[in-house]
Amino acid sequence: MATPATVIITERNGAPAGSETTITNTNMVNVDAVNQTVSKTTAITAGGYSYEKWQRYKVTAFNDATDIGGFKAWASAALTGSDVHKTNARIAGFVNSAYAQPIATASTLADQVMPISEPASANVGIGGSLTATLATGGGPNQYSDYLIHQVAVNAATTVGKSITMNYQYDEYA
Repeated sequence: MATPATVIITERNGAPAGSETTITNTNMVNVDAVNQTVSKTTAITAGGYSYEKWQRYKVTAFNDATDIGGFKAWASAALTGSDVHKTNARIAGFVNSAYAQPIATASTLADQVMPISEPASANVGIGGSLTATLATGGGPNQYSDYLIHQVAVNAATTVGKSITMNYQYDEYA
């Protein structure tokens, strides 16, 4: 039986270069911090924006895989009412962005609606390419491009919604 690769999702926060941490949740909140819980003090205000999330896939061990690619990200459902989950993920024309400090105003990088079903092909790149792979020859601790996403909350919102983020990749032997 083949041993699967070890791939984690990391998030970068703060001013460049910022700190990078393995995520345990992707709560969209009004603070630039990883693994935050949603509370009265971290909830996004009606009419406001969450801080952008700057996340990427990190291969820490290839094990029996020779290449890893096909990075996909999507949400389990749309948000409520006119709230919108925006992203830079797309299956064509993906642009690799250098890390910038996350913002809580309208993102110019997360300008697409987050898909709510599995994309037909990769929507997060490697070096700006949706067809590139990370290979064992590069050693462990290789990264995808950044998945940037943000929630815009409508001014008329009264109740939030929970959704699940899905992160997927392909291993090749």
